[in-house]
Amino acid sequence: MFNQYRGCYLDISHFVYVHTTGDSTMVSPFAILFFGGDLVVDHSKGTIAADGWLKMSAPGRIAVLVNQLRKGVDLALIKKIDNPAVDIQQDACIQALVTMLRTEGDL
Repeated sequence: MFNQYRGCYLDISHFVYVHTTGDSTMVSPFAILFFGGDLVVDHSKGTIAADGWLKMSAPGRIAVLVNQLRKGVDLALIKKIDNPAVDIQQDACIQALVTMLRTEGDL
């Protein structure tokens, strides 16, 4: 699917639209920040880039918080992969991620 990539943009509703051949998919910026590849924070420009190409405006402190929360989520998921019996539902980082995805950041 991604080899048919044509472009993406962030619209006024703050959703990212990924366009492929004959298709368009709305994706939450939070989903991209947490699951969209490596993050690069540029404090001087006030941006955070996912996977080296998808840049979003974000004050430095927000970008750092997202990056740290993502590291916590990654650690919880690694624990779950290593031991499927481990319950990560009560993990603070997982709970914060679920809340952000459910509310689109409107807390």
